[in-house]
Amino acid sequence: MLKLFISQRISRKQVLLKYKLSRVFFSSIVTILLVLFAVIYFYSVPLINAKVYETERNSSRMVLNNVVDLANKMKLSLAAYQREALDGHKRNMKSVIDLAEVYVAGSLAESQLNQLTPQQAYTNLYEGLRSFTYGNGSYIWIADQKSTILSHPDPHFYGMDASNLRDSNGELVFPTVILKARSEGAGFYQYPWRRLGESKDVEKISYVKYFPEWDFFIGTGVYIDDVKQGTESRRAEVITDLRQSIEDIVIAETGYLFIFDEQGNMLVHPNDNIEATNALLLKNPMTGQSILQELIDVADTGNELIYQWDRPTEPSNYIYEKLSLVRYIKGLGWYICSSVYVDELQSSGKLLSQRIMLIGLLALFVAIILALLFSNWVTYPITQLAAVAKKVSRGDLTLTSGIKRQDEFGVLGIAFDQMVTQLRDNITNLDLTIASRTEALVKSNQQLQLSMLESKRVQQQLMQAQRMNAVGQLAGGLAHDFNNILTIILGNLVAAERRFSENDILLKKLEPAIRASRRGSDITNRLLAFSRRQPLQPCRINIADLIDGTVELIKDSLPSTVVIDTYFSSRLLQANVDPSQLENCLINLMLNAKDAMPEGGEIGINLSCIDIESGTNFDEPVVPGKYVLIDVIDRGCGFTVDAMHMAFEPFYTTKSSGQGSGLGLSMVFGFIKQSRGFIHLSNRTNGGAKITLLLPLLAYKKLPKREDKDDNSTNDSNFTDKLMLLVEDDFDVRAVVREQLISFGFNVIEATDSDEAEQLITAIPNLFGMLSDISMPGSKTGFELADGLLRQAPASKVILMSGYVFENDKRLNNVESIVLLRKPFSASELRCALDNAVKESTNTIDKDA
Repeated sequence: MLKLFISQRISRKQVLLKYKLSRVFFSSIVTILLVLFAVIYFYSVPLINAKVYETERNSSRMVLNNVVDLANKMKLSLAAYQREALDGHKRNMKSVIDLAEVYVAGSLAESQLNQLTPQQAYTNLYEGLRSFTYGNGSYIWIADQKSTILSHPDPHFYGMDASNLRDSNGELVFPTVILKARSEGAGFYQYPWRRLGESKDVEKISYVKYFPEWDFFIGTGVYIDDVKQGTESRRAEVITDLRQSIEDIVIAETGYLFIFDEQGNMLVHPNDNIEATNALLLKNPMTGQSILQELIDVADTGNELIYQWDRPTEPSNYIYEKLSLVRYIKGLGWYICSSVYVDELQSSGKLLSQRIMLIGLLALFVAIILALLFSNWVTYPITQLAAVAKKVSRGDLTLTSGIKRQDEFGVLGIAFDQMVTQLRDNITNLDLTIASRTEALVKSNQQLQLSMLESKRVQQQLMQAQRMNAVGQLAGGLAHDFNNILTIILGNLVAAERRFSENDILLKKLEPAIRASRRGSDITNRLLAFSRRQPLQPCRINIADLIDGTVELIKDSLPSTVVIDTYFSSRLLQANVDPSQLENCLINLMLNAKDAMPEGGEIGINLSCIDIESGTNFDEPVVPGKYVLIDVIDRGCGFTVDAMHMAFEPFYTTKSSGQGSGLGLSMVFGFIKQSRGFIHLSNRTNGGAKITLLLPLLAYKKLPKREDKDDNSTNDSNFTDKLMLLVEDDFDVRAVVREQLISFGFNVIEATDSDEAEQLITAIPNLFGMLSDISMPGSKTGFELADGLLRQAPASKVILMSGYVFENDKRLNNVESIVLLRKPFSASELRCALDNAVKESTNTIDKDA
């Protein structure tokens, strides 16, 4: 089938590369093949050469390392032989000293039998030992403790005082050896000494032993050179073994190993002209230095010496690079070197690269021929399809491609024909589709713009809420500090007024100060309301009834031109709020509405119920649920843009100077947020402003009838000599309150923090009660102190005072019996709180009973 395909292509050679696409396609394939071949060649061939070269180098290193290991083993064997020879000489020396000892004893005994004097006996002894020699000039000598040589074969030393005799190095010889032999005992000692009949010192090892019965030292020795001569034959055998081991080793083609010693003597070399010669005079042609010295310099460094040398076939032609690696055999003083020509290491890589090149060229030639045939086979239907597409682009939608093949090009031709047909069918509907999509796009764009505006508005509301929360925290902190200060001021002023009640001049100055203090207290209470920290007493109330009562309360204080109109969708709407504070909110809003209508008008108050699923049109996103909705509407000029953004900020007012404190709407805002509600400001389209309040709706329950309180009840509690614990960290506040308690008859003990108060509660069992701040230094709050006291003494009376609100801790027991007192307060307000604490304590005990 391949032959048929090729014959068909060749029979139509007139169309080969006729089309531009064919030429481009063929050129691209050929270019890719050439680039691929070049990349493979230039990437792989150098890499192969480098790897083969590195492999040959490693092989050379391995051969050298093996020979070095063999040499080290031979060195160990030679060293063992040398040690054994030295040990043999030592044994001989000991035997000679033992014989000398026998000879001395026998000679002295014989002299005694012959009735010789001791001097004659020792003289005969010394003369007899002088003639005793053995080995290679070894002999016996005798010396006394003063280093006098008593017997020696050399006449020069016989009878000499050797106490100052020094060797060639200037060191004392006999005194040193005599001293060591006397202190350390018999042993071997090495020192330089000359042979008999010679003047040059050589190293000698002697065995010296002290004989106390005769009071002299006997010694004999052997020269180190004599010991080494015995190992030279063994050394020659080692060199012969090494030569036999490496003479057959060939690195690459002609590389070899050779050995030389530290003096430059060539011990083993394949060239007979160099072996057994001193090669230190051989020069490196490149550097002019001794080639052996350069080899010694690189020994055991891991580096190789590269130098130029001649070939055996071209003597004195120093142009060929050689590579040598050198290892040093310590102990033998040998250098073992590998030597190989660099081009021999590279020859294997070059041969492999040439074969790869040949195979690549053959493959490239075959690929180019196949690419020529394949490009024509591929591009022919494409060019045909392009010609048809060109006519279709000019508007002729009746043409077909005419491609009939059982491959992907046939599928492409059928798909093209179907596409032209589909295009012809769809072109009539295109304008209508475009118009429809354009209209939908315009609507989507409008919805997107509305969504962006809504998102921007919600973001602004969130930023405003965060800003108001931050300002509220600051205001709450200031109000708390001012309440402590006002407690001190007001308490002292009231005490002074009571004490100097008959001093009219002083009273005229005290009464304005007291009124100013109370106004300051009112301002701090408004700040607390804004900061959501005012004390609240929430309860279930009917909102419609409260609105009616508030309108009835305020309508007489409004001008006759202002009318209040109420509308209730239901009178059964209830919420859990503080009724007095909600009443204050409504009064503030109605007064603001009245001020917005200087010419008079109608104030509308609408009450309804609303079920919110997703509300964002308030100060912050509304939690889904059911709410009570209160609208307060006026017919004034409405809010300006600045007023809309700044209305809830404390001390902001649109009224003229002195006409308003700027705390009305901020107080309303704080109360609503503290009651878990929401607020919204808006302008009505027909003029005027609308303020909308949302409060969580409670399921309706019938409220019990309220009992009237006896406003004329008197304070009949007797506190004389009662023990009261006062807990307050501020010294001045504590001083004022202490005076007030003492004025009621109490005995007062004080604590500055909760830890001290806790110790006093535990230590004093008969406390009447405790008056404590809620927040103070120490590990516990006022609520926790109260719980501890009531657990210990349930009948105790507890009053907690604070500059701002604290919710009752539901985890504590007896919370209902605790009375809360807001700072600042006067002595009468404190007396009232004490009476209430007595009543609450009594009611709690009755319930428990």
